[in-house]
Amino acid sequence: MTERTESGRYSLAGFLYQIVGSGVEGFRIAKYEPNGEDNEILELEQLGQDLVVRSPDDSDSIRLIQFKYASTNAIVNPSDLR
Repeated sequence: MTERTESGRYSLAGFLYQIVGSGVEGFRIAKYEPNGEDNEILELEQLGQDLVVRSPDDSDSIRLIQFKYASTNAIVNPSDLR
């Protein structure tokens, strides 16, 4: 297989990893609320992040999430993200 083919596969795998991770996070925060209010707000690809989770009642409370996929067993540390 060529290097170009390999890199395309890794790109697709990383994209799928991000989509599945975002879906899992969405299910995690989805809770039944009798009054119909939102618990948290998910935003995809905002603020330079893969996923942003905001609390609707506290605009200062946000979680920034980056999904990282590696084709090897490499460990990605927080210092490696920037």
